[in-house]
Amino acid sequence: MQRKKSTGFAYLLWVIFGLHYAYVNRWGLQFLFWITAGGLGIWWFIDLFRIPSVVRRYNEALALQCLATIRMAHRV
Repeated sequence: MQRKKSTGFAYLLWVIFGLHYAYVNRWGLQFLFWITAGGLGIWWFIDLFRIPSVVRRYNEALALQCLATIRMAHRV
């Protein structure tokens, strides 16, 4: 089962390895980030401000998925 993601850990991955998109299962963006070297640094800088919203969207989608699973279990 998937788990809630941490903004702090996403920042750590961003700084050390540039793996912040992989952390939230956005592999297409992750490969694009690598291929363009973080948009030659521009995308890297923008992500400094975007990471909290990226993680929040992931966690919200995860919560909705959990609610849907609970609703399906109650219908049975």
